[in-house]
Amino acid sequence: MRRRAKADFLTGLVAVLPLAVTILILWFLVVRVGHFLGVLFQRIPYLSKLPSPAVSLLGFLVTLFLIYLVGTLTRTLLGRLALRLVDRIITKVPLARTIYSSTQKLSQTVFLDRSAFRRVVLVEWPRKGTYTLAFVTSEATWEIGGRKKAVNLFIPTVPNPTTGFYVIMPEDQLIPTELTVEEGFASVISAGIVLPQNRRTYAKKKGKTEEASSTGYGEEGKSRERRGTEGAN
Repeated sequence: MRRRAKADFLTGLVAVLPLAVTILILWFLVVRVGHFLGVLFQRIPYLSKLPSPAVSLLGFLVTLFLIYLVGTLTRTLLGRLALRLVDRIITKVPLARTIYSSTQKLSQTVFLDRSAFRRVVLVEWPRKGTYTLAFVTSEATWEIGGRKKAVNLFIPTVPNPTTGFYVIMPEDQLIPTELTVEEGFASVISAGIVLPQNRRTYAKKKGKTEEASSTGYGEEGKSRERRGTEGAN
């Protein structure tokens, strides 16, 4: 009876928890983001009588509309000219220039350049014998020692993939995978709880590509199994 009750409780928790977390995050965004314009709306006679959560929700919706409006205007000639003028003004301020340019590049990479992360690979990190997912951020390579090519990698942290490590690693140390960028990020955010069905890698050894399945079982494992079967017979 206790086991049945425990199993039912855990099943209900698994069903309710994602919904609760989603509602909590959305509520946090509505309250925090909507608070900026909500303070102004509370000074309007008709809106001041509304409950505080309703004013925050209205401020959040208006904020989203303003962002959409700015995006629409920047597609026009006048909007582009205004944006260039703002860029010129801000880039002349020493401290603001650094913050503005860095944020601008990051936002363009994340929201506009969908090919910012080229592919997902496995690398030995943070020590030999342990592996982690990494994302190739550019096809441009470095040249180390005049011969060896090195690739730009982003190794995200768990469970917050917006932070991580920028690593330049020799290309021959990368283990290619068949994961998409979305599958890679889902694995990182869930700390390995959500995994893609196809977890196959292709490890390069001795100039040839050796296939290894999701269980780490490649050609070497198959040959060992054949030898073991022959010995048993």
